[in-house]
Amino acid sequence: MSRANTGPAMQAVRQRWAGLQPRERMGLSAALGVLVLFLLWSQVLWPALQLWRQAPAQHLRLDTQMQRMLDLRNQAEALKNQTLKAPEQWREGLATATRSLGASELVWAGNTATVKLKNCTPQALARWLSDVGPLWQLQLSQASLKLNEEGLWQGQLSVTKP
Repeated sequence: MSRANTGPAMQAVRQRWAGLQPRERMGLSAALGVLVLFLLWSQVLWPALQLWRQAPAQHLRLDTQMQRMLDLRNQAEALKNQTLKAPEQWREGLATATRSLGASELVWAGNTATVKLKNCTPQALARWLSDVGPLWQLQLSQASLKLNEEGLWQGQLSVTKP
């Protein structure tokens, strides 16, 4: 780029620079160098260093998420590929699973089963709900539950086989 093509502001800066003492030029050059180094550090190097330090933890977190997603995919595939159970099989399976609820009673009405709970722990009920629905393709159709003063569930649940 020729000096003839530079604007008046740049020509004024060059004239001012030429008028400075060598010691002043060296001081301004050093200050400009420090400024450039600071900008390089704060805008390029520091963010990259922070990212590099956080990478192992983020990698572990993403690996955990990926494993969870793969597990869910495998579970969904297993449910998708599962053959429909014969009515007597799901009734037997539901009766067996209901025994884990403790003192409970299972009453049948067609494709609907009503489970009457008496002092059922929250953990047992949660496990039963998460296992029975997907395994036997049952839908919760009605629930009437009450938590007693001991922290145990009482009431009834109705599940339906579509």
